[in-house]
Amino acid sequence: MPTYIYKCIECNHIFEAIHSYKDRLTDCEECNKENTLKKQLNTPIYLVNKTQNIKKKAGDLVKEEIRNKKEELEQQKEDLKTRNNKK
Repeated sequence: MPTYIYKCIECNHIFEAIHSYKDRLTDCEECNKENTLKKQLNTPIYLVNKTQNIKKKAGDLVKEEIRNKKEELEQQKEDLKTRNNKK
């Protein structure tokens, strides 16, 4: 079942809920108000094609993604430094 993120418009309580796409939560359990929950946008889960031959473990994939993001951030920092030095 999919995971949904909800936010109460009264108390700003945010939480995740797992339920069928047909269901919808409306009442906040935090502040006990009715019809105050709004579904929030969340990141979709990408399914991998089962025909692909994946030899990497999940932990290795996470480490690789973290390394890639760190490299991107370092590049962005360098670009900002360069841009600030030109001014």
